[in-house]
Amino acid sequence: MQILILKLKREILSSGMGRCLLVSLLAAITCILGESFRNQARAQDSPTRRQGSLHGVISKAQLSPALHSRLRALRFSPDGSHILLQDESTVYVLNRSPLAIQIWFPARIALPVRFSADSSAIVVASRDMHVQRWNIAERKMVDARTLGAGKDCFAAALSPQGDFYACLGTQFDLRVFRVSSGEEIFAGQIGDTPGSELPAILPFHLGLPHSEPFGYFLSSTIPLPAVEQVAAASNIQFSPDEKYLLMSTPRRTVIGIDLQERRKFSVAGSIRHASEQQMVEFLGPDRVVFVAPGKADDSAILSFPGGQTLGKLGIAGPSWTTGDPRYLLHIERGSKDAEVFDLQTNKSVARASKDGGDVLAGEVVSYAADSGLVLSRLGNDRPDIRARLQPGPLPFLKTAIASPQLDALAISVNGDGGVFRVSNGTEIAAVSGLHGAWFGSDRQCYLRVPDAPGLETSTVESLDLATAATDSSWPREDVIVKNESVFSGPVMLSELTQAFYFTFDATRVGYELRALDLNTGRTLWSRDYGGHPPRTGYQDEPPVTFTDPQGERVVLGWSANSDEAHKAAKFSSVTKLAMKNAKIAPRDTVFEVRDARTGNTLGAAFVPGGAGPQSYTGAFSAGDWLILVKDGVRITAVSLSSGTETLHATALIPALSSESGLLSAVEDGGRLLFYDLKTGERRDNYTFPENVAYTRFSSDGKRLLALTEYQTVYVLDVTAATAASQALTQ
Repeated sequence: MQILILKLKREILSSGMGRCLLVSLLAAITCILGESFRNQARAQDSPTRRQGSLHGVISKAQLSPALHSRLRALRFSPDGSHILLQDESTVYVLNRSPLAIQIWFPARIALPVRFSADSSAIVVASRDMHVQRWNIAERKMVDARTLGAGKDCFAAALSPQGDFYACLGTQFDLRVFRVSSGEEIFAGQIGDTPGSELPAILPFHLGLPHSEPFGYFLSSTIPLPAVEQVAAASNIQFSPDEKYLLMSTPRRTVIGIDLQERRKFSVAGSIRHASEQQMVEFLGPDRVVFVAPGKADDSAILSFPGGQTLGKLGIAGPSWTTGDPRYLLHIERGSKDAEVFDLQTNKSVARASKDGGDVLAGEVVSYAADSGLVLSRLGNDRPDIRARLQPGPLPFLKTAIASPQLDALAISVNGDGGVFRVSNGTEIAAVSGLHGAWFGSDRQCYLRVPDAPGLETSTVESLDLATAATDSSWPREDVIVKNESVFSGPVMLSELTQAFYFTFDATRVGYELRALDLNTGRTLWSRDYGGHPPRTGYQDEPPVTFTDPQGERVVLGWSANSDEAHKAAKFSSVTKLAMKNAKIAPRDTVFEVRDARTGNTLGAAFVPGGAGPQSYTGAFSAGDWLILVKDGVRITAVSLSSGTETLHATALIPALSSESGLLSAVEDGGRLLFYDLKTGERRDNYTFPENVAYTRFSSDGKRLLALTEYQTVYVLDVTAATAASQALTQ
């Protein structure tokens, strides 16, 4: 029996909930590349560097200007004496006068940090229910605890003064804890248990700069969203006096909690209706504000909990409250800045960065990646106070790709991006919002740049690396589920879903896989994997497509008992024989390797065991090698010609060179290891002063580029490891 999905659960997709298969990958990156704040946070004036052990260094340079990631929090302390600035990797606490950093430490997985009510401390928490308290004057952590069972929350948030911690579980169960004692003050179900409806269509992909699965899968459960999606927890709102909590569930059910009486209460219809469009925010204990996403007449200040309209605003679009309940920061459509909007006069009284800001006691603080921190006074013509902050470790990379000869590097994080010369680290072009890049040659780079933040439309631009001149090549529009694309090797891979058919036991959504020419956008080749009715004896299910931004190939993963898996096996006598001699189980996988430019099949491999193709977090190929990755850290190398698994390693960020016969991988502590692909033996190792965030071999396999977390880019001569590998196999 087949079901036609007529209505996609767009709100679930847009909230980032469909990323469960890569949560383990993100956790691994956080543990190995990111210093977990609960274990290793430190107050310091400059990052601590280890003593490196490097040889064969051809070049070393610092990226300039350094990339700065998107804001997660920017607030004055309640008494105005300090400023908290938190981006996606680092927490900074600054003295207000004179303006100077008091504390800073890496905290990639932290929720928005809070000041204590007396401004003497900050409270830092993560989604896994770990909480710390830092004394600002003493610049040290004075308390750390785990709340409840220490499980991961689907969404979590600290109250305004950090006294309470709210955790929404994946079964729509809400628990609220008193941070100082660990006491659970509320526990209850706030919605229907997931799984009672048709399966949701959820994405495999995160958009990492390394191989990952691309496409969609079907699930009746609510998986944990990615770290960067849950960090803001905008669906959880505490009142300023921390008496009430408002919760909007992923299915837009709005719940009120009285924390003093420890009970749920019905939310007024006007507040509930507003929250169905966009979560309301508290202005005070007795009022909330709703700024409509599109219709200015709907925006209003409402009483709480009654929901009576206290005033109309006449504005629409993105906005956020400030430390002073008189003001909002609001972004007008098409504006390059945010306005400071006076709620008493309904007028704009100042400008601030649209990246983030706060208002308190007549002062405005804002931050932008290009200009840094700006402090100004309302109604005063005196010059602004400006300060640049040294960036912390890189957060998760959105884009990272080096040119074939390692002359240039295109890189982006949430909030900032650019193309840099590797030899000296200088910026060739600044590209804020960079959402994909590929080098056509050592002189040309294709860049995919969204037309505006949050929009589905983007432009593919061609950048001349010698002159820094750009030309717009062609426009691209992506629609969630229906028609999405990613950069992969020499082409752009696109999935086009024309009809949503699936059987009851299906795990993946059907699609047509296309390869698009980066210069023109035209289709180079396409294959229909539409999820047609199953044929007798086989499962007819679409593959899991694995991208590889660094390579020339695309890998498709099939359940081994599918019709397409048996078709793919015919391209490899070794694979065909292995399947003939095996008792094939649904958990077994056949990987098909295709040329990304032509779509022609180049080889196949049968990999028994595991949990099917959807259990892999990466698969890529070059030469005779297929590299498979599970949980982001378990690496296996398979020879396509022999079908033999030649290498098993536990590490991060694998990079492959078929020319040198080497695989590089990263361990904690800045260690970079090289393995011989034929023997599985370790050939060489390097230790960097800090952790490594990205690597790539040159096209001839003789050099390797390594970018560290504090944005130093190295090029290493690896011919010694190459020679050892080649000598051993001759």
